[in-house]
Amino acid sequence: MRQVVYVYAQRAESGFVAECYDLPVSAQGESLDQVIDEIQAAIDDYLASNDPPQFGISPKPEVIVTFQLGRPPED
Repeated sequence: MRQVVYVYAQRAESGFVAECYDLPVSAQGESLDQVIDEIQAAIDDYLASNDPPQFGISPKPEVIVTFQLGRPPED
C-alpha cells in the first residue's frame, strides 16, 4: 500500500493550481501556501469519502508537491 501521494503545482494566470497524480483531485489558490493547504484538504476529503485501500493508498498518506518555477502560461 502506497504511503505517498504526489501532487504537481504550477503558476496559473491568477495564483496557483495543484493537481494530484494519484487521485482525481485538484485545487487552486492565490498563493503557493494556500494552494498547498487547499490540495491537502481536498485529498483528505476525497479519502474520507472513499475507501483509500481501493486505490492502494494509505488512509493518511504523505503528500509530496512538485512545483514548476516559471511564468504563468501565456495566451
